[in-house]
Amino acid sequence: LFRTYQARENASINCKIWEAARATTAAVTFFKRIAIGQEEFIDAGIKCNNPAIRLLTEAQDVFGGNRSLNCLVSIGTGHPRVIGLSTPNVFQNILPTNVIEVLKQIATGCEGTAHELSQRFKEAPGSYFRFNVTH
Repeated sequence: LFRTYQARENASINCKIWEAARATTAAVTFFKRIAIGQEEFIDAGIKCNNPAIRLLTEAQDVFGGNRSLNCLVSIGTGHPRVIGLSTPNVFQNILPTNVIEVLKQIATGCEGTAHELSQRFKEAPGSYFRFNVTH
């Protein structure tokens, strides 16, 4: 996570907001990794496609459980479904089918998190917003 506050562990690198945005979009198949200071960053989509729940957990650890949430904004990519490839390409021919299926599940995991958060905050209208690009 990129932070504007001091964390107890896993401290963030001090960077400009455009660098943080660029680092979070450095998906291997779309954009190159980015170097900020002495570190190189790539997209965390394989491990943490939608970090909103991780953010809430860290906020509770840092600020305490007695604080209330004012607003959480989650920005999606606009792809709530898997985008299929119509004919096998070189990539599909190299990877086994079961690996491709796992990658598809990972790609759609962010919308599951968004749905979970929507349910979690349904009793607190105006505190959770999820935006996706319309295609």
